[in-house]
Amino acid sequence: MNLFFLSLHWIPTIFLVLIFTLSLSFLLKQRKVKKAANLPQGPSKLPIIGNLHQIGNGNHHSLWNLSKKYGPAMLLQLGRNQVLVISSPQMAKEVLKNHDVGCCTKPKLHVQKKLTNNFLTIAFSSYNDSWRQMRKLFMTELFTKIKIQSFKCTRKVNVPQLIDSIALNSPNSIDLSEKALTLTYSIICHIAFSRDYEKIEGGKLKELNEEAVQILGIISAVDILPWLGGIVDAIMGLSTAD
Repeated sequence: MNLFFLSLHWIPTIFLVLIFTLSLSFLLKQRKVKKAANLPQGPSKLPIIGNLHQIGNGNHHSLWNLSKKYGPAMLLQLGRNQVLVISSPQMAKEVLKNHDVGCCTKPKLHVQKKLTNNFLTIAFSSYNDSWRQMRKLFMTELFTKIKIQSFKCTRKVNVPQLIDSIALNSPNSIDLSEKALTLTYSIICHIAFSRDYEKIEGGKLKELNEEAVQILGIISAVDILPWLGGIVDAIMGLSTAD
């Protein structure tokens, strides 16, 4: 009984020592990797979460303020992910022009994986042979000059309707973003389905698209903290099951 009590008494101490050791090992490893790879400077980071505590609600404002101190090319650690932040036109041109192949693949986020059936769409697929084949089909079958000209009649019908709807509401305030989005939906649906988008899925197509856009913008905790992220997502009501 005494031996068992003594073992339980040492559990918190052992746990703290283990956390300290793992944190120290993590910091030393990150410093060694950064030095070996000659990576850009960045703010000091905490164990496990990295620089997440320095990113506020206005992400772009937080990154801009940090870049004033650490330069136009800044390295952040967001959980398990290293992120290179570019904050100047000149540096962005350098990256996109000279390192296009290395930077053209989007991060593989869990929510996007589920919504796109394992990144099968051209927008979220990795830069590989499959993506190049999809792009080739798009360019040869959809975006040719002849194909675009064939959609001219559809555009000529829908654009005047947009202008008329704006003219009818001219005394009142008009949400041009909403009008432009409606025009885009109408043209795409007439081209793809020969139907007005308001008549597809009982008029819910627009609502479904808006919901999909919102979901695609979600970054789940499992993308940042693979060990604890699943628990956090479950608490927040975001399913992470594959």
